[in-house]
Amino acid sequence: MTHYLPIQKFMAWLWIILINSILGVSMAQTAIPPLNNGVMDSASVLKASEKSKLDEKIMQFERESGSQIAVLIIPELNNEDIVDYGIRVMEEWQLGRKNIDDGVLLIISVNDRKMRLEVGYGLEGAIPDITAAKILNEYLAPHFKNQNYYQGINQATYAILALIKQEPLPTPPQNNGSTLGWIMMAVMMLVIFGFILFFIYSMFNNVKNLFVISSSQHSRNSDNDDRSSRSYHSSSSNSSSSSDSRSGGGGRSGGGGATGGW
Repeated sequence: MTHYLPIQKFMAWLWIILINSILGVSMAQTAIPPLNNGVMDSASVLKASEKSKLDEKIMQFERESGSQIAVLIIPELNNEDIVDYGIRVMEEWQLGRKNIDDGVLLIISVNDRKMRLEVGYGLEGAIPDITAAKILNEYLAPHFKNQNYYQGINQATYAILALIKQEPLPTPPQNNGSTLGWIMMAVMMLVIFGFILFFIYSMFNNVKNLFVISSSQHSRNSDNDDRSSRSYHSSSSNSSSSSDSRSGGGGRSGGGGATGGW
């Protein structure tokens, strides 16, 4: 006796296979950590002091030039292509200034032994594909083979900064001396005005205290209690809300780049 699989069951199994395939592809995408500093080391291959030095160098350059550089170190890619991952990271972080697109992203996947240098549109003249490949092969790969990650990243960062400095990009606006002078004058005027208000308030308060000494003392004690309570809650709130943060400037990727290994 021959048994045939009903068409309904066949279609149900086909839908299950298709859905599992789609979910498998989406789950395979590598997570993108938040952009919070110059170096994001999810693989923990750098010492705290090494990461701090790189962070300071990258953030100082951003303050001086406006261009944004980021180094992303991850344990592995979860079978995702590093080029696709680099594009996704650049799209989410938006490194570089808007309409200038002067952002550079260095991705290092430790277990896959792969790396990628992604360059924004505005820097494709300063860092063409052949130059990006040279940075990977000459500065990163030799050190990475000996697991000297800091030395490789440090040298590559110096090379990238030097190339960007040669590119005629707009510089961030700087405060000139006259602006600083106006600010200082405004601060002085505010201080003087504050002293005048304080003097008037003190005179008025002294006259008032001649008539309502007892009630004023009671009110002052209550105010002190309220201030102590508010001060305690305020200090607790401030101590738990401080955190480092960094945001992209709205730049676009697509200027090119290079992929390498070690």
